[in-house]
Amino acid sequence: MDEDYLEDLRLEKDSDPYITGPDKRSLPILRYKLHILYLVENNNVVVISGETGSGKSTQIPRFLYEAGWNRQICVVESRRIGAVSLAARLSVEIPRAVGYRIRFDDKTNSETRIVYVTDGVLLKEIQKDPLLQDYSVVILDDVHERTANIDLLLGLCKKILLKRSDLKIIITSATLDAESFLSHFSDFSTQALSIEGKLFPVDVYYLKEPCSNYIEKSIETVQAISQTQAPGDILVFLTGQEDISIFQSQFHLHKNLEVLPLYSSLPIEDQMKVFQPSIGKRKVIAATNIAETALTIEGVLYVIDCCFCKMKYYKNGIEWLSVYPISKSQAIQRAGRAGRLRPGKCYRLCTENNYNSLSDSCLPEILRVDLSQPIIYLKTLGIHNMPNFPFINPPNKTSIVEAFELLHSLNVIDESGLLSQDVGKMISEFPINMKLAVMLVKSCGENFRCSQEMLSIVSMMSVQNIFSTRTPEAIVASKVKIGAKEGDHVTMLNILESFYRINNFNDRKRFCIEFKLNMRALQRAARIKDQLKKIMQKLKLRTISCECDVESILRCLVTGLFMNAAQREPNGIYKTLKSNDDYHLHPSSVLNLVKPPWIVFTEVLQTDKMYLLDSSEIDADWLFELAPNYFEDLRNTKIHIQHKKLKGNT
Repeated sequence: MDEDYLEDLRLEKDSDPYITGPDKRSLPILRYKLHILYLVENNNVVVISGETGSGKSTQIPRFLYEAGWNRQICVVESRRIGAVSLAARLSVEIPRAVGYRIRFDDKTNSETRIVYVTDGVLLKEIQKDPLLQDYSVVILDDVHERTANIDLLLGLCKKILLKRSDLKIIITSATLDAESFLSHFSDFSTQALSIEGKLFPVDVYYLKEPCSNYIEKSIETVQAISQTQAPGDILVFLTGQEDISIFQSQFHLHKNLEVLPLYSSLPIEDQMKVFQPSIGKRKVIAATNIAETALTIEGVLYVIDCCFCKMKYYKNGIEWLSVYPISKSQAIQRAGRAGRLRPGKCYRLCTENNYNSLSDSCLPEILRVDLSQPIIYLKTLGIHNMPNFPFINPPNKTSIVEAFELLHSLNVIDESGLLSQDVGKMISEFPINMKLAVMLVKSCGENFRCSQEMLSIVSMMSVQNIFSTRTPEAIVASKVKIGAKEGDHVTMLNILESFYRINNFNDRKRFCIEFKLNMRALQRAARIKDQLKKIMQKLKLRTISCECDVESILRCLVTGLFMNAAQREPNGIYKTLKSNDDYHLHPSSVLNLVKPPWIVFTEVLQTDKMYLLDSSEIDADWLFELAPNYFEDLRNTKIHIQHKKLKGNT
């Protein structure tokens, strides 16, 4: 163990009593109530920056409600847990007037005056109500996270204000970056306000030497805090569910600690457990960056920050999920989770020099992801000139061109750049990933006739953590029992169809235990399947079975995943069609038993190696048959030649 702040923890032996939460009257924002109401009344756009715990996420909508603003007040959050938890908190102060809407869950009624929504839900509402006539005020909360959806909403709000001068836009941020937002809305009357003051200071500690394993170091730090520090809950930031599972496994026999996970794919009812008090135990919350913004978990006095996070990037036509250092802005947000009840402490698992070398802020998501989904969305609104859309940070033209080429290859847009009748306009109705929607729509056609099976596969691909175990070997062992030699996608089909055939709850539970399956994930997949089936019925798309014709299913997978095709090299390594990088089947893939010559996969996970997630075997000829536009320039390349050579050797 390093002789760093852990030794300091042992020496402190802080014994201050545990303090209950602060009175609402102490929230810094309450001093600004009248000033905020004045600014909103006299401006189109108000940008409010305030530190974590200032009360801006709940008290600003409350101010507006009590001031008698007509129509509804909409508060936009980037994450489900933010919308649900903030609505729950404010509904205690204003019974019956507060509700929330997230995907597949609407808790509003005719009495609702303040509605918390996710950014994706508001984008869907704009498709039906382009001018947001139901709302008098839209609050974009904690926009510093800069998701692609938030950037779309910032641009759309600018366009809506041109036609609705009565609409008020409030932008809140926990960072002092008001100038970029004021500049974005410079055509309108704008004002900025900084909410000064926070509840309690947070002391920050660093390692003296870099650590080689942040999971082990976080475990050591939790143990040191639990042995030496005053009562108070601990929030640990890790990079993903796998890290969290490893972390949790080290505390299952610890009687004095209650360890709770928190990550985006966790069922919302499990996410909400982090807000419940732990009786007689110190609560330890192991979270991803989902806990960075909008959440205030009462009782947290200590934050342990691994200083890394997982982010998606798009390059060479492939979506990557990889671990990257966080920015200084994110680190400050994480530290701010402590100090709600009394002076808090944050332990950063890096040296101070490492921290000083971090970038000031994270690259906005719109600048690092595939732009196909935003393009489709804007086209449903009749916005066809994406380069002229008022993004606060416009994507580069190369990324836009690549996205258009991909959409054309997917038959989502036609030669004139408009949404195609048979695919493009259909997929825009589905609240799922664009590639999954393409597969679902095409599965209804005469060429495939497998929409019943594709419904199950797409639903399973829309949830995460299907298995209750995170050990790749255990997952493979379960997949072998219930899986399909053709790959992980057909294995998903087998799992959900088997789950569906069991009607008794206890029998379903036994089934999940036997195959180490996550029952709640399967229940969520089943709900998604029912929702997607209703949309298909609305669009008059047929639900038809291929009657165990696995080739039809695999061919249909190619229609949405052809850009994620990879070929096996003689050494067992895979190469994709547009990159010379080395890729490996993920250890949990059922295809590790056979390693077929050609596969398609869902995405890339980069850790110590670059792993292909959720893979299925295909015939290379299907690529040229089903996506001729995409592979037109590759017909005479080494890939086609290698394919012929490999086919002759198998």
